[in-house]
Amino acid sequence: MNLIKRSNGIKYRERMLQRIFTLVLGCCLLHIASAQNVHNQAVKKYINQQKGAIVCEFAKFLQLPNTAGDTTGLRRNTDFITQMMRQKGITNIQLPGATTSGVPPAVYGEVLVPAAKRTIIFYAHYDGQPVNPAQWSKPL
Repeated sequence: MNLIKRSNGIKYRERMLQRIFTLVLGCCLLHIASAQNVHNQAVKKYINQQKGAIVCEFAKFLQLPNTAGDTTGLRRNTDFITQMMRQKGITNIQLPGATTSGVPPAVYGEVLVPAAKRTIIFYAHYDGQPVNPAQWSKPL
């Protein structure tokens, strides 16, 4: 995995976020798998086969600028997320716009499973604060 060379703090942050993402994704998939023992082995196999690709994809995502005031960078994030969702077979992808000016759109998609008994929702925001705390937005 090739990360863009940045200061040690940023590179460390990216590695930690990758590890956290992999752990959270793995926990979610394992939780789902434990609830449905029939598919347990298939999910574990998928995780083991794809974890490198998942981490690399996440590292590419982390390389995109995501500062809240950078509308061009946020649009690149939106495009990356929607492309990733399409590649994974997620349908009905929508970008509901915010009512507040300068706020990036939400990214919405569905994975419809016939006869599903539960609905699972994942949420994450993709805009962030600058690395330098002196440039952070003031609290409301």
